[in-house]
Amino acid sequence: MSTRNDAVIEPPGALEANAPRKLSGMRLFAKAAAFLAIGGAGFLGGTWFQHGDQRPSATPRKDDARRILYYQDPMHPAYTSDKPGIAPDCGMKLVPVYAGEAPGAGGAAAAAIQISPAKQQLLGIVTGTVEKSSYSFTLQATGQVTAAETQTIRLFAGTEGWIREISSKATGTLVQKDDLLAIIYTRDFLAAQQSYLYALKNQESLGKNADQSPAVIAQAQVDSSIDNLLAMGVSEIQIRNLARNREPAQNIELRAPVTGFVVANNLFSGLRFERGAELLRLADLHQVWILADVFGREADYIPPGLMAGVTVAGGNLSLRARVADSLPQFDAATRTMKIRLEAQNRDYRLRPGMFVDVAFPVKLPASLSVPADAVVDTGERKTVFLDRGNGYFEPRLVETGWRFGDRIEIRNGLSPGERIVLAGSFLLNSESRLQGVTPDRPAPVVTR
Repeated sequence: MSTRNDAVIEPPGALEANAPRKLSGMRLFAKAAAFLAIGGAGFLGGTWFQHGDQRPSATPRKDDARRILYYQDPMHPAYTSDKPGIAPDCGMKLVPVYAGEAPGAGGAAAAAIQISPAKQQLLGIVTGTVEKSSYSFTLQATGQVTAAETQTIRLFAGTEGWIREISSKATGTLVQKDDLLAIIYTRDFLAAQQSYLYALKNQESLGKNADQSPAVIAQAQVDSSIDNLLAMGVSEIQIRNLARNREPAQNIELRAPVTGFVVANNLFSGLRFERGAELLRLADLHQVWILADVFGREADYIPPGLMAGVTVAGGNLSLRARVADSLPQFDAATRTMKIRLEAQNRDYRLRPGMFVDVAFPVKLPASLSVPADAVVDTGERKTVFLDRGNGYFEPRLVETGWRFGDRIEIRNGLSPGERIVLAGSFLLNSESRLQGVTPDRPAPVVTR
């Protein structure tokens, strides 16, 4: 069996004849590859050169004006970020700030804002110079009339007993000295009268020619018996009647020891009382006290002895009162200091419980003060605005002291001669907050 070989066997000399043709094809392929390599290298080089051209150069280009510096909150420009996003306070998108448009491009001073003259007039801005001088004020306060403690009489029971009869002297009634107030029965009254009558009889038995020592003892017994009767509530009139008539009485006549008004009345017919119980309270209203309420440190400017004006509600009565020497008392209920004044009340126009208006004349030493409208008080800090000229206003923190009327003392932060905003500070403060200009965190000037 024969095997057929399909392979073509070229004759000798055929490979040599085809060699030049194959070499020429290889040369063409090599040229094409070299051309492609040169073209790719040129493309990559041009791309690298183009990117390298975008690096910042010493000479700014026109495109730099639109270069984003940072992003800021449109509602509160003080908040900035180096990345775009959402404002945390209002939820709005952060606004880009480009080169050439950033605050402070004009080269003005920091921590100040500029307001045009037209807008200053719209905001009602008024400026003035700070000066150091003394001021006088009238401090208005509300006071209440009360009975003077030194002019108040309290009647206490010297022994136990009960009330048989009472008079018609109710609370608020004016009673005269020795007016009958009540009839009281006590079992100790009879023994006290007999002791008094015995002392009188013993003194009389000694006569005028008695030795000095027995006479002194007898007089001491009489005085002791009188004091015992007075302690039980017996009036001087009843004691004199007992000495004259020499007849013991059955009941005690409780009479007014002074002329005054009944401010507390515990007398009731048939009332049984114990020893030491308060039966009646009388007040001599020829002189009354007035307790005036003042706030905070205002009491420091009201010295003892100062004469104040007192006016009854309605203006139908005016008088003068003197500030007492006692220290002011703090009232926790009203959170005020109570200043005590003493006033003469001879016609009894002032009654306990009445409300009056008190005017204290206050004169302050020389100090630096400004109108109250010039200070913006946020509770955490107090700010005034300095007038820097050309419409520029700078916020400055200050420390304040007293405040009377429409004036506030400046203890620190200002110097005499500086110009500040006297009116319109509140609206100016709103403008500065919108621009992020605060005395704690100075910011560049923004011209509006």
